[in-house]
Amino acid sequence: MKVEIYIGDKGNFNLQDYTETYSNFDWSEVEKAFTWSETGKVNMAYECIDKHVDQGRGDKVALHYQDEQRTESYTFTEMKDRSNQAANVLKDKANVNKGDRVFIFMPRTPELYFAFMGILKLGAIVGPLFEAFMEKAVTDRLENSEAKVIITTNTLLPRIPVDQLPHLETVVVVDDDVDDNYVDFNKEMKAASTDFDMEWLNLDDGLILHYTSGSTGQPKGVLHEQRAMMVHYISGKYVLDIQEDDVYWCTADPGWVTGTSYGVFSPWLNGATNCIAGGRFSPEAWYQMIEDFKVTIWYTAPTALRMLMSAGDDDETSPFKHMHQHSARIVGGALKLADAIMTGKVRNGCHLGGGLHHSLPGKANGFCVYNDVAVTAAYLSETYDARVLCIDTDAHHGDGTQWSFYTNPNILNYSIHETGKFLFPGTGHYTERGKEHGYGHSVNLPLEPFTEDESFLKCFKTSISAVIEAFRPDIILSVHGVDLHYLDPLTHMSCTLESLYQIPYMIQQLAERYTDGKVLMFGGGGYNIWDVVPRAWAHVYLALQGQPIQHGPLPDAWLNKWQPYSSEPLPTTWTDEGKNYQSVPRAKEISDKNWERTQQICSWFE
Repeated sequence: MKVEIYIGDKGNFNLQDYTETYSNFDWSEVEKAFTWSETGKVNMAYECIDKHVDQGRGDKVALHYQDEQRTESYTFTEMKDRSNQAANVLKDKANVNKGDRVFIFMPRTPELYFAFMGILKLGAIVGPLFEAFMEKAVTDRLENSEAKVIITTNTLLPRIPVDQLPHLETVVVVDDDVDDNYVDFNKEMKAASTDFDMEWLNLDDGLILHYTSGSTGQPKGVLHEQRAMMVHYISGKYVLDIQEDDVYWCTADPGWVTGTSYGVFSPWLNGATNCIAGGRFSPEAWYQMIEDFKVTIWYTAPTALRMLMSAGDDDETSPFKHMHQHSARIVGGALKLADAIMTGKVRNGCHLGGGLHHSLPGKANGFCVYNDVAVTAAYLSETYDARVLCIDTDAHHGDGTQWSFYTNPNILNYSIHETGKFLFPGTGHYTERGKEHGYGHSVNLPLEPFTEDESFLKCFKTSISAVIEAFRPDIILSVHGVDLHYLDPLTHMSCTLESLYQIPYMIQQLAERYTDGKVLMFGGGGYNIWDVVPRAWAHVYLALQGQPIQHGPLPDAWLNKWQPYSSEPLPTTWTDEGKNYQSVPRAKEISDKNWERTQQICSWFE
């Protein structure tokens, strides 16, 4: 076997010579990096935060935080004080003691990290939960761990069945307007002392409790000991080359092991400045974060990189010649067709040039200049006093349409799409339900990546039936993006033409039943323009005309006309015929998660 040796660049790296370091490696030498090697006093929070204060680095920035509303920085001294206050709050108001299991179920904010370190200072075991978990996932973990306390927010509180958890004694809420039944974290923090006597532990005492995802059965709890800090420290030092002057950002959520091992412990054990981004994924915000805080080490995942790539450059909606005229014509065409439907000139209509659902009020976005769907919905509501149901089946969430009507009770926006955890624009979580009078009029059903036909169609039919029965619209506007297909290059879904053919027929049947046939079907996304788009969109027309789903060979006239324009052989039949289809090994798990979300959404309309 041929072996090639590549010599790395020389530089100021922690690991200068792998072979020498490997040959001489001794865990007893690693222990010398920790104060407990001399004092015998063990606590992860001390090694992460307080040690740097005691060793003269208290004025160094420990945490940079940024979201849509907040940009804040905290020194190690401030982190010590805040975590001491959090420890006092949890001790005095929640009776947290050594060994108790205290879970954190909240978005990433500075308060999460104050509480996180405060729990550790008490000698308790911290259990971080991913903020997107639904009630069953939360219940399973709290029940199995016999959690004593949970720290959460008003938004996530409904997912915690407090009455069904006999071991759960106290709920701490980090928010405004906290109910008197719960501990008001922010209020208590203001009155709490910054002095705290840390609980000193042994190396085999509990540190953090992470659960497996549950993809192969019931989630399993994995308890990490205090001793794990040695691995966190040395792997960060050698593998990530974290040094004290680094500004470090790990994008992983602390609900997963990477988000704590390398998003919390490793950078602070190595004395680096840690960066945390809150809020939803935004390419602009992420790039701005790196620039504003001068990030030197960025730890992320391939899915995050794909999200950035799919979003394009800083402004992916590039200007082009006659941009306004062309975009305005698309909107004008939709309005003209809407008038024709509402005045009875036609029963329904198709506008495949439209479906530009990403454009935001006052801002082009996601290749979309003007949002013809939103403009048409607003026009119908204002001109005809119509109740408008927008149905969006594009794999990308229609963020522009949602935000346009987030407070409007007369326009309901329903979207079934790939989860925004991995795909632009990162929105469309099922908790995005509208505000004020519009609460309940934004309905999102985010599906797992690699969802197949059976799961998609079952979830779509069940959920949209519940929504339309409750809302009773006067007209339907539907967006028919065809990027659900497994051959689409930008998404991660595993549907075939079967789903794309069925969708317009299902919507047409709903229109016949609820709106006297009034439906306007738009185009949308779809980036396999030869194999998928023509055949799928042909069925939008066919459904509106009452024609059946097609089978057999494609028309020779179409093939002869368009083959010269395609660099690849065109499909010759109306079916996929299994072209490059790969089976999904986690199909049942994916289907189960999708169905759980669907049932949750349907329960809102019972």
